[in-house]
Amino acid sequence: MSLTKAQALELFESDDLIGIGMEADAVRRKLHPEGTVTYIIDRNINYTNFCTEYCTFCAFYRPLKGPGVTALDVLDATRWVTPALEILDARVQMTDPQTGHLRTIVDTISDNAADAGIVVGGRAVRPDACDLRRVAALLYVNEAIEETGVAAGVLGHPANGVAWLANRLAPHDEFLPAGLVILAGSFTRPVFVQAGDVIHADFGELGAVTCRFR
Repeated sequence: MSLTKAQALELFESDDLIGIGMEADAVRRKLHPEGTVTYIIDRNINYTNFCTEYCTFCAFYRPLKGPGVTALDVLDATRWVTPALEILDARVQMTDPQTGHLRTIVDTISDNAADAGIVVGGRAVRPDACDLRRVAALLYVNEAIEETGVAAGVLGHPANGVAWLANRLAPHDEFLPAGLVILAGSFTRPVFVQAGDVIHADFGELGAVTCRFR
């Protein structure tokens, strides 16, 4: 499957991030139907404070389907929130070794947002137990503070990020079913890590999350 110059330009200028991601995934599945994906080691990490976990202690207990989903709808549909770390692992090089082309947001979207995994920890609380906008965090790398942030950096409120996603999925007849793990968005820049690094995120009254990279 290939794109014409006009089609490529249309995708580049489009604000339909969900659609671009779905097109990129369709190309990957056509080229690699066996489901095998290779990785370029380029690990970095950032963090978010909004995660809904479908397990014995917390749940995203009802589906959200746009259009018209609001932050209040998201909070109403969320039974628990808990701190989490988002692990990124890009399959796209930062710079093309042949052309010098720098990686762009379009490349990242086609790479499934560089998603690799999450680490959940801290204390699970009801979404109305605290003002989620004011939840702050300190991110340590090997006991040194590398980043700080406040959850209001995610579109003013973490729930706005989830509402945005639900509404962007609606034109594609997709929705957020109950039981999903939802990360509403990071409020820091990514931090690169190497083997042996220890990452510790202190979320204050919501507890902390720690992990070590081998």
